[in-house]
Amino acid sequence: ESGFWKGYKEPLYLNLISNATPTSASFNPTSPSILCLTGGPRLTFYSLPPPSSPSSFTSKFVSSSSPVWCHSFRSDGKLLSYGGSSGTFRIISTDKNTYTTLRTFDSQSIKGYVRCTTFLPSGDVVVAGADDGKLRVYDIKKGSLLQTITVSNDSIRSCCSKILKNNAIVCTGSYDGKIKFYNVESGEGMGEV
Repeated sequence: ESGFWKGYKEPLYLNLISNATPTSASFNPTSPSILCLTGGPRLTFYSLPPPSSPSSFTSKFVSSSSPVWCHSFRSDGKLLSYGGSSGTFRIISTDKNTYTTLRTFDSQSIKGYVRCTTFLPSGDVVVAGADDGKLRVYDIKKGSLLQTITVSNDSIRSCCSKILKNNAIVCTGSYDGKIKFYNVESGEGMGEV
C-alpha cells in the first residue's frame, strides 16, 4: 500500500462527476486505490491510476433518489453502508466492484438525515446516527432493528466503532458539542468528553 502512494510525485486531481460538494470520502480498506466520494444524489467510486499514468483513472457511480450524506466501508472492504436525507440507509456490495444494493433499512421513525454509519468490528451489525439524536443498531443478515439508543436532543454528526474489553463500543459526536461512548449490546452510556 505505501509503495503505491510513494510513487506519486505530484497531487492527483479528480473532477467531481456530480458537481456536488463532497460530504464524505474514504478509501476501501483492502483496495487502497479505490476511493469513494459522496455528494449530491450519488456515491462515486474512483479507481485511482498507477503513478506511471496519473490521468487514467476510471469511475463508477451509484445513484440515489435523495442526497447522500455519509458512507462507511466494512473492514473487509466488501460492503459499504450509506445514508442521507431520506432517513433511509443502504448496504451495497463493493466486492469485485459490483456496487449492488443488498439491503435497504427504511425506518419511518428516522426524522431528517442519516448523518453517519459504521459497521461494528464483527461485520454483521451496522449502526446509523441521525438528525433525531438516535443511534439505530441493525442486524445486516436479518435486516432487523436490534435497538435504538437515544444519544442527544440534537443531530448526531459522526460515529465510529471499536471493540474494547470484549464490548462493542460506539463513539458519537453531536451538535451538542459532546463526544459520547455507548456499549452497543446494553445501550448504556459509558461516558462523554
